[in-house]
Amino acid sequence: MVGRIREQLDREGLADNTVIVFASDHGIMNGEFGLGGKALNYESCLRVPLIIMDPRVAPSECGRRSNALVESVDIAPTLLDCAGVELPRGMQGHSLRGIIEGTEDAVRSSSFAENLWSTQFGNPRIESVRTDDGWKYIRYFKNDRSLFEEIAKKKQFRATPKLIASYHDWLTASINGEEPVFEELYHLATDPSESVNLATRPTCTDKLHQLRAECQRLVTFAKGEVEQAPATVVIDQTKGRKAQ
Repeated sequence: MVGRIREQLDREGLADNTVIVFASDHGIMNGEFGLGGKALNYESCLRVPLIIMDPRVAPSECGRRSNALVESVDIAPTLLDCAGVELPRGMQGHSLRGIIEGTEDAVRSSSFAENLWSTQFGNPRIESVRTDDGWKYIRYFKNDRSLFEEIAKKKQFRATPKLIASYHDWLTASINGEEPVFEELYHLATDPSESVNLATRPTCTDKLHQLRAECQRLVTFAKGEVEQAPATVVIDQTKGRKAQ
């Protein structure tokens, strides 16, 4: 598929002016820990391929591999930067152009991830942080799926006010003081499979506290300064529709 796209770009005379990004939205659990699916914050779910080809990059820099911590929110700033467009004020993410061109090695020292998806199937609310020195912290929050079970029973698969209010609470719960019900701490540098939880080890107490604070900082930065989380803004879904 990628090859055919590049061939078509050549035919259209656009190959020298097109940045190509190949990525995925999530990984997958294939039996690790006896689990399946895509809604957890283990590395097998969070890590995705990211290949960026900019035809303007010097041949000496082509094919470079990077171990930099990046996030999906970096893709939009990267493309805008490559196009010479000034990034909008308040836009999340970092441009990866420096990494692509070989002028930078990293854009952040820690990365944040969360899961709020498909809790009606029992997936927990999760937040996690990974640092560039090989540490990973995951925290889980109490999951009440009774509302989703009620919606499923009534077949009300739409954004009801009650559901929006519940989702808003989930989005902002941790920055408003909700305590996690379970924590995990892994040293990925020596335990890449995340098999030894160090959260209760006395020797790792300082690291646990450090990553708790970093996770709180990142989640607050991501969504703690808005009056209403963007995903819960009510949109009139009837606009533009013809009367039935």
